[in-house]
Amino acid sequence: MSTIRVKLRMSTVAGKAGSIYYQVIHRRQQVQLTSSVKLYPHEWDAPSARICANGEKASFLLAAQRTINADLAVLHGIISRKEAAGVPYATADIAFAFRALAPAEEDFFLYMEKRIFKLEEEKAHGTELNYQRAYRSFAAFLNRQYLPFPACTEILIGEYEQWLRQRKIKRNSSSFYMRILRAVYNSAVSDGLAPAGNPFRKVYTGIDTTRKRAVDKHVIKQLKKLDLTEKPALAYARDLFLFSLYLRGMAFVDMAYLQKCDIQHGGVTYIRRKTGIRLSIKMEPCLQEIIDRYEEKAKDPYVLPIITSADEKQAYREYQNALNYYNKQLKRLSGMLKDGVSLSSYIPRHTWATTARDSNIPLSVISAGMGHSSENITRIYLSSLDNSVIDKANYKIISVFD
Repeated sequence: MSTIRVKLRMSTVAGKAGSIYYQVIHRRQQVQLTSSVKLYPHEWDAPSARICANGEKASFLLAAQRTINADLAVLHGIISRKEAAGVPYATADIAFAFRALAPAEEDFFLYMEKRIFKLEEEKAHGTELNYQRAYRSFAAFLNRQYLPFPACTEILIGEYEQWLRQRKIKRNSSSFYMRILRAVYNSAVSDGLAPAGNPFRKVYTGIDTTRKRAVDKHVIKQLKKLDLTEKPALAYARDLFLFSLYLRGMAFVDMAYLQKCDIQHGGVTYIRRKTGIRLSIKMEPCLQEIIDRYEEKAKDPYVLPIITSADEKQAYREYQNALNYYNKQLKRLSGMLKDGVSLSSYIPRHTWATTARDSNIPLSVISAGMGHSSENITRIYLSSLDNSVIDKANYKIISVFD
């Protein structure tokens, strides 16, 4: 069995930083491998063989310690593979394998960059942006240093979670980053680039329950009665809000991409971008009124004047910009309502579901009407429930707001 020790080699020049090196001992033979880490004597704790990460250079020293940890993970990985092979080896073999692993070799970040590029090619723009957000966060934590997969350990991921917590990142956002990074790591395991295991086992990857976003029916009635004749931007935002509500809480992304060909035979039929479930909704007069109002403003092939570009990536940017602007206008509308109500693009969906429940509509009908794929009861009823039952439920809900 081999032994690895981490040591600081003092510089022969006074006042100059020394070099961290790894002493590898195997069968009474030893080799010294110099790292890229440079430290002053007061920055190194010899008994614990760790860096003293404090003072003004704390962030730099922490990054240096992670470099040492990464090197050690690589060395232990080399030794483990050689031991498992059952073939005699010498310290020179370990040194050769270690020196062959230059930073130019594929690491976690390089692998993730390739995944992001692939998502771009597949035109999965939403997922691509999510991966980019997680990438930027993790890269900021590690200063985008070289990270071989064996160095992606439970300890490192735990430190990252703590780093996010110190920066007041919400738990759901932290979990969001962790789930994406875990998916990247698992993909690398499948590709034979990362050791099997789950370094994300001890960090939080769930979803916290958020505050209720539904509003009372009286709020909807207030909203509909607002005189917005001289405020076309707010009137448009109100129409989008009601459009979503009348279509069983249709997500804004589905509204943006809704096409004229999706409206036929007295109904609206579309496939939810989030779940891939096909939904069909009977056309109600209040819904047709909004569609007619924007028919001339909308650019073919879309129903609403949200997306204008034929380029897919540009179209996705237009959707994102429109969503941000929509939420800003909803905040302005909120200020015109009583009781400090706060409107957002999520509220129509939650309001439809809550109003349906309060109207004693069965959960199976609500789930099917919203296109939920995560509930077993939804999957059961989607294949057998007559769509007219859902249409009647939708009419009943819309009537509540009149």
